[in-house]
Amino acid sequence: MNESMMKLQSELLARYGEGQKARIRTGLHQVVEFWRPEDGEAGVLEAFVRTNFAGDQGALDTMFDRYQRLLEQLDGHMHEISREFQTQQDLDLGPLRAYDELFGGYDPERTSWTTSFKTSWRLWCS
Repeated sequence: MNESMMKLQSELLARYGEGQKARIRTGLHQVVEFWRPEDGEAGVLEAFVRTNFAGDQGALDTMFDRYQRLLEQLDGHMHEISREFQTQQDLDLGPLRAYDELFGGYDPERTSWTTSFKTSWRLWCS
């Protein structure tokens, strides 16, 4: 991976300029750190970086806006699910059943992030 990292660093510096040097270096180190064998070989890593590196302010702004909007939606819906699952425990709606406690103890947000982290999300967020 070090060879890929050096090649990508040179390539991205040539494409985006010295002003992006620190971001390129940091981003590459983060992606390589989180990269797992099941993610693919060096060629897959290189394609991922070339495709996803936001090398100018416009690309960064677009990425930030989309992440912010989509993650806010995800967080809001996860909160809504958690609230609904805990309704029987939180409100006086009758006797609690064992399944009420099962639903009330379930955390969909934790499960969702655990699953998401196994995908490329962990790389995009680095």
